[in-house]
Amino acid sequence: MLSDIASFRALTDDGLVGALWRVGDSASLQAALDRVLSQPLDVQSRAARALFERRFSWVAIGRRAVEIYRRISRA
Repeated sequence: MLSDIASFRALTDDGLVGALWRVGDSASLQAALDRVLSQPLDVQSRAARALFERRFSWVAIGRRAVEIYRRISRA
């Protein structure tokens, strides 16, 4: 669970993996806790691993770098 700020939205795929809560909002925190605790840990772990592989692995970062390079080299 993370506070709902831009960098954490990116790390959680807008809260799809894990949960985000609005700072200072206890109801939001409770809802995030309920959501996380209602899901089996193995399901959450697989989702986190899949997100990492898709966005943050060396392969994903390399693909993104090549994509950016190709785009700017055409400009």
